[in-house]
Amino acid sequence: MKNITVRLYEELNDYLPVKIRKSPLKMKIPDHTPVIRLIQRLAIPEDEVDLILINSQPAGLETQINDDDYISVYPEFESFDISRLQHIHDKPLRKTRFILHEDFPELQNLLNRAGYDCRNGNDYSEEELVRTSNSEKRIIITREKYFMHKLNINRCYCLKADTPEKQLSEIQKRFDL
Repeated sequence: MKNITVRLYEELNDYLPVKIRKSPLKMKIPDHTPVIRLIQRLAIPEDEVDLILINSQPAGLETQINDDDYISVYPEFESFDISRLQHIHDKPLRKTRFILHEDFPELQNLLNRAGYDCRNGNDYSEEELVRTSNSEKRIIITREKYFMHKLNINRCYCLKADTPEKQLSEIQKRFDL
């Protein structure tokens, strides 16, 4: 048996019991265990894992785990380019989609014309907006500075620019689009 430490990040924590989320998890695993078996043992869907680091080094799903390894498991990245690191999948998981917290018809039009999937969430309650963001992996775009702190939001960005053209540019720059 090997002793390891595993740390899941962001929404991957939803697969763990509440009391052990967002903290390192010490585990014992059988010898000759590849990363994919660990992911399966934790009941994490493989297609939700975008990056795995073992002792801060990129690793693939078939990488063998050694005694005392520290394994970090990350979901898809929305604003951080990991293309130069180990590829877990043939194509990136990232498919950047947005939902607008407020009524920004011009911004929504610009985003959609630029080829981005953007939905207006103006008619949604805050709870529905968050539920839609989580289930569809949409980034909530808002101008309300404390919105993401009010609710448990995984994906949210607060705009600083005041015109639709500058807002589009800000979003493209922030999410490396």
